Amino acid sequence: NKAVQEQQEDEMRKDPEQMQQLRELFLDRCKSYYGVPYHQKYHDATEQCKCGKEGCVLFQSPIFLDCCGLVRQGLRDLKK
Repeated sequence: NKAVQEQQEDEMRKDPEQMQQLRELFLDRCKSYYGVPYHQKYHDATEQCKCGKEGCVLFQSPIFLDCCGLVRQGLRDLKK
């Protein structure tokens, strides 16, 4: 069963159209995270926030993504 799946994945990688579709899907997933804050330390709920907002709501964000985190999250989303 696993061998069959690996063979199917290998065949897909050889198809340029399939790979382009996968790239576009990955980029779309990453773009869906526009507006997600970079790191909580750059946002403060009590003081003047480094982003320029007083009592910044981004401090309460459920997710923060740096460059590597964005790539990992995009890949995780594709696995689902």
